[in-house]
Amino acid sequence: MTEDDLTKFLSENKEAVMAATRAAVIEKIQESIKWSLPSTITDIVRDFLEKEIAPEIAKELAAQKGPILAAAKKSAVALSNTLAEKMMEQCVKSLDGYRAEKVFKALLGADGRY
Repeated sequence: MTEDDLTKFLSENKEAVMAATRAAVIEKIQESIKWSLPSTITDIVRDFLEKEIAPEIAKELAAQKGPILAAAKKSAVALSNTLAEKMMEQCVKSLDGYRAEKVFKALLGADGRY
């Protein structure tokens, strides 16, 4: 293709070339926005949460420290009581007559009858 052929081709297809170029540019802009905008929004939200929300939550937690600790202690006691109860249930289930006799002898230090 010569230079004249190329010039003629571009002149004849000027509108199609312009439309294709316009479409390509618009697509590139859309892709750029699609990838960069969410990142920008995420940065703004993260900044807001760190600077505005986190300090307020920290203040409220500090104000509620006593009740939170009391509830945590109560939960720990309830958990340990429940665990001890379940362990005792399992021990009782595991003791048959022969095992129970051996355990009681060991606990009581008895060599004979208990």
